[in-house]
Amino acid sequence: MSCIEPSKGRSRGQGRMFANKVSWWLACGSCIVAPAMAEGAEISIELIDGENKRPIAQAGLLLDDPLEPDAAEPVEVAVSDEAGRAVLTDVPQGRYRLTVTAAGYAPFTTEVLVGRTATALDLGTIALEADSGNRILVQGARQQDVDLGAGVNSYDIANDAIASSGTLLGALGTLPGITVEREGEVLLRGSDRVVILVDGKPSALTGIGNQRGLDSIPAGNVARVEVINNPSARYGAQGGAGIINIVMRESREAGWLGHVGVKGGFGALWRRQDDLPTELGSYTWTPKISPYFSLTHSGASADYQLQGEMLSQRKLPNNEFTTRFYNDGRIIASQVPENRQQTQYILKGGTDQRLSDDDILSISGVFDIEDHLDQAQVPFIETTSNTLTRYWFWRENEQTGHASGALNYRHDFAEAGHNIQLRGEYIRGWEDETYRLNEVSPVRIGTDQTRIVAIENTVPVSLDYVRPLRAGRIELGAKVQWRWIPVEYTTVPGQMSIIYPGLGETSDWRETIYAGYANFVWEPGWLVVEAGLRAEQTSVAYGLDPANIYYPNNDAYDYFRLFPNVRLTKELAGGTDISLFYNRRVDRPGEPELRVFPKYDDPELLKVGNPYLRPQFTTAWELSVQHDFGALSGSLAVYRRRISDAFQRIYAIDASNQTYDIVNKIYANTGVATNIGAELIGYWKPSDKVRLTASFSGYNIHRDETDITLLFPYVRSLTLPETEDFTWDGKIGLELALGNSTQAQVNATYYAPRDIAQGRQDKRGALDLSLTREIGDKWKLSLVANDVFNTFGTRTHVDGVGFDALYENFYETQSVIISVEMEL
Repeated sequence: MSCIEPSKGRSRGQGRMFANKVSWWLACGSCIVAPAMAEGAEISIELIDGENKRPIAQAGLLLDDPLEPDAAEPVEVAVSDEAGRAVLTDVPQGRYRLTVTAAGYAPFTTEVLVGRTATALDLGTIALEADSGNRILVQGARQQDVDLGAGVNSYDIANDAIASSGTLLGALGTLPGITVEREGEVLLRGSDRVVILVDGKPSALTGIGNQRGLDSIPAGNVARVEVINNPSARYGAQGGAGIINIVMRESREAGWLGHVGVKGGFGALWRRQDDLPTELGSYTWTPKISPYFSLTHSGASADYQLQGEMLSQRKLPNNEFTTRFYNDGRIIASQVPENRQQTQYILKGGTDQRLSDDDILSISGVFDIEDHLDQAQVPFIETTSNTLTRYWFWRENEQTGHASGALNYRHDFAEAGHNIQLRGEYIRGWEDETYRLNEVSPVRIGTDQTRIVAIENTVPVSLDYVRPLRAGRIELGAKVQWRWIPVEYTTVPGQMSIIYPGLGETSDWRETIYAGYANFVWEPGWLVVEAGLRAEQTSVAYGLDPANIYYPNNDAYDYFRLFPNVRLTKELAGGTDISLFYNRRVDRPGEPELRVFPKYDDPELLKVGNPYLRPQFTTAWELSVQHDFGALSGSLAVYRRRISDAFQRIYAIDASNQTYDIVNKIYANTGVATNIGAELIGYWKPSDKVRLTASFSGYNIHRDETDITLLFPYVRSLTLPETEDFTWDGKIGLELALGNSTQAQVNATYYAPRDIAQGRQDKRGALDLSLTREIGDKWKLSLVANDVFNTFGTRTHVDGVGFDALYENFYETQSVIISVEMEL
């Protein structure tokens, strides 16, 4: 038999009991239960004598289901401590009856309604002689494979073989409503302005618009993924498309726990298109191996976590075939196969030190270092005469790294969920990239070299306060963040160098943000109201080398903006929720979008930033409906997003170069864009052996006509015409249990054709398969085949100024991976 011991300030670790009378439960007040991690709501209460106002100790609280009054096991029980306080923990969603009894007092009974969004509620002070009959709303979190909630969709990937077999970036691409593009962009509803959080906090491994760092996190260490399309003020103002929160695996069972595993296999099993004639060509049958581990230790006064991974592989991250059609009749074909040899080491660790019953100090750190060698041989062929006009070959040595350290102090007040947190962090990311460029052409035989060293430093300090109320909660907070990125650029130009002169050798980007927010949640039972306001003062400065001849002035801007958010959720009969959302957000260009130094992997398609780029602001409205049929649940959202000063890459010919045909791919603000669409997500689990998920996202993108001016490498004006396009994405996943220990899974993804700025991207799709078998209690063996038919490469048609082009990128999307994991 398990019982409950009162504890100072709160009752921790309440267990499940097996009786249906309050007096029987109170008789075992001296037993102790080991603490357990709560998965539902916490309800705190303070009991006093109605006359003398003194606390009542040893009062019994019993929470049961009024529809099952004769159930042998109540939902939860607790006993008040000497201060008259008690906490009911791990309360799932539903309607309950709360009964409070104490010797010499009349029983107190009230109805309790558990909702979805909050995780704690303070019922305040209750005098036992008064029977208020109040109905209390408490919010709890449901833990299941797929949880489609109002504003948050949660996906458990720990038991998803396809999702958990590779990296986190690959896992995101298998989930409903999430799109992953080649260069690491993660999209929600067609936009890459997505913020990635790890355990609710920014990470050194994630960014905005490009989340390549997620490709270094093993998905086997991830528990679930939460998609928040309409974040509240507490999450910050950045991320116009929404937030994806990565929840890492952990355990709070006492002692040492963990798992070790190894993944290995091959990618790019065959070429989708024959290489153009070179000696090297493009890699196929790229080998990969990656051992990883995760360890946790939970003790009475401290918890420790350590995760690590080593990756060694060959890879083909880029394999772009280009055919350019010039207005003078010439047709030039080329291929850039980026053949990579890569080694990477990742270590993440931390500790939670319980300084007292109410105070926790968390210390965490991440270290990730990656080295790779890329090499390519790039022919340029004039197809009308089948003439090799240029032969370009290069080697790139690059090291990238991320390191961070964080301190987080949390004080818990007496009431459940009532806490204050102070967090400080230092994040350092670096990139050291050297290109050795070689050319053989009728113009020259030459060698050039470029090197870029960029170091990103970020120091955020934040204070967050949460106060549960009788029917909701208040969230308050403040944050200051300093971020600076010095860049050094050196060149060794050869004879008749193709490197642009006059760029200078340095740049220095700095950003300072001061922010404060207030968010209020009110949940009386028939309606959920959430309203918040975030105020941000942002200052950005971009210092350029005085030697730069293209951008004569340094750039700086600052703004003060208010970012409101509102959510109204009404729970209708039959398990239906309907919600209205409104919010405003901002996306500030980062240093990669501002960088003035071009990249020369394809000398006729030079990618470069724009130091005068401005932030884009997004205003969003959404109406969503969720319905739970039991085995079947679904979510439908209809939304509208208006983006002012949207920024994107623009293709434009460099007519100043009389020797080579060069297209610049430059970031620019392109006016107003509007995104109107609908997203439908369904989850069906007809039995324990079958699970089906499906999603459909259709949206119309309208871009206003706009005039832009490009300054690099010379001043020129362009007019981008008004465009409008409807497109859609679809995903479906089927999981079957084959016996008690084997699972098979099939995922299909389809992206319909869509317009882009100055062109159109063709349709594409992929089919993924997996087979997983558990061997005993500790071993798990998985076989995963991604993009089985090698069909997920991109084909993009560009209507440029002075040329048209077809870009076909058949990069590595196909792989077969075998993984073995053992629980410790």
